[in-house]
Formats: sequence, C-alpha cells, structure tokens
Amino acid sequence: MQFLNLIDESGIADEINRICETTASIYSNKAKVVRVNNAIDKYFALANFQFEDSNQSTVPIETINLVSGTSRYALSDLTSELLNFLRVEITDNADLDILIYPNKLSNITEAYDEYYKDNATPAEYFKIGKYIDLKPAPNYSKTSGLKIYFDRPASKYTWITFTVAAATDLFTATAHGLAVGDGLIFESDGTIPAGITADTAVYYVITIPDANTFKVSTTIGGSTIDVTDTGTGNHKFLKVSRSPGIPSIHHIFLARHASLPYLAEHKLPQFNSCAQLLAQDERDIKEYFNKRNKDERNIMTMSGISFR
Repeated sequence: MQFLNLIDESGIADEINRICETTASIYSNKAKVVRVNNAIDKYFALANFQFEDSNQSTVPIETINLVSGTSRYALSDLTSELLNFLRVEITDNADLDILIYPNKLSNITEAYDEYYKDNATPAEYFKIGKYIDLKPAPNYSKTSGLKIYFDRPASKYTWITFTVAAATDLFTATAHGLAVGDGLIFESDGTIPAGITADTAVYYVITIPDANTFKVSTTIGGSTIDVTDTGTGNHKFLKVSRSPGIPSIHHIFLARHASLPYLAEHKLPQFNSCAQLLAQDERDIKEYFNKRNKDERNIMTMSGISFR
C-alpha cells in the first residue's frame, strides 16, 4: 500500500478512513502520518529488528578511519543511526581484515585505562555511550580501517521543506528525489501558498527541471497549478505515493495501529474489533519473523580469549 491513493483508495490512509469512518477533513492526513510512523516503530520492535527496511538505498555497513594511538571513536561521525552492532572488523597494518569481538566493562577487573595499555592491532571493542572503544588502540593508521555491520531504524514518512515561486509555479526542495507521477500532500506552519490546498488534496509531480525543482498538477499528467503567492511560514510536502518498507502482507497492521488511538479517543464502537484484529496482527508478525532465514545455520563457536 502507498500512504494515500485517491485514485482507487487503496492506501494506508484510505484504510484508516474506512476503519474509523472518517475523511481527511475529520482525521487529518498530518495526524495519520504521525501514527503510521509510530506503527512502523512498533512493527520493527515486533520483528525484534531482524529486518532491513526495503526503502533503504545503502548497505548497513559503515567505516571509520583508524588513527594511530586513538582507541575511542564517536558513533556520531557515522552517517547512519545504529540500533545494534552485528559484527565489527578492523583492517590491520598488512591490509588484512580481522573480526574483533565485543567485551563489557564489567569483565574488566583492573583500571580500564590500564587494560591493553600498549598500542597494537585491536582485538576487541567496547561500546561506551556514544563511542566505540578499541582495545588495544591501533599502533598504525588506516583509512576506513574500522568496519561496523549494524541494524538500523526504519525509514519513516518524512516531511520535506520546500519553497515555491509564484512567478514560475516552480517548487524548490534540495535533492528532493521525486519522480514524475509521484503524489504529494502539502502542509504549512503558517499560510499555505495560494493555489495549494493543505492536507486534504493530493498533487502529482509533472515536471522535474533538475534535482532541486519540480512542478505539480491536481491530476496525473495534468496542467501546472497556478501559485499566486508564496504564503508565509515554513512549508513542507510528503510523498504519499511511497509505500512503507515492510512486507506488503503487513501493511494492514500499520492502518489498524494508526486507527486504534482515534477509535479510543472518540469512543467509537469498532474499537474492540480493531483491537482484536491488531492483537492477531502482532502474533502473525512475530510468527512470520520466527520462520525467517531458515536457510541460515546457527553454528556454535568459541568466543575470543585474551592471553595477556
């Protein structure tokens, strides 16, 4: 499911409206976005984060340059948000890749700064707050010498800031990533530009002059809308033709999860049936992930031992 599809009403927001017996004028699309994003977080928790969002466009591997004599590296220097470390490797001074093992501060019986005091090839790592600490610290420098494989959070529905020129009807958003035919909705914390209806109307990208600009119409392949002023405040758009990066069989879970708070707030009679279906969805999702990756073998191995 896309987030919203006015043509055949097959989107997540459309399903929420059916469950709640609402329209976008009653239960705003902006509110639905918040709750669908919450549902995506819940989905990943149910899956125990054994899942990579299909909307991700990069491999979940990050590298950091090793610096001679430096053991501590900030995870904030990475471009991705890390949920869990899957494995950590280093490249030694001979350009060989080596798997290193995690350790915990509770295992250290001496002063931490005295542990592996002499620099050498790192053999293990500690996660300390927002840092990864290598022991021992490397006695060499190596570009991209620290490699981290990780789980990362879901990609959610994200509002993107834009401006629009009334003289040309041209929208500008840095590296917008849109394609012709994409459906968008617009919001503003001030006054939406004249010619645009906020939240309830879907607009379609018809022209993309470059990576930072585009024009829209009220219909697919239609005429450019006439924007008569730029409005006030901060304006944002959301790509509603985007599907969540989870298996399609579980999209209905997102709709039900986003419907339940509205049903509870308004004390609507379909609350109980929705809650029951949602509970079954959660059981099905857990079972689905328990059966995944049956082609992978669990192999017993010895943990690393430090002979110091």
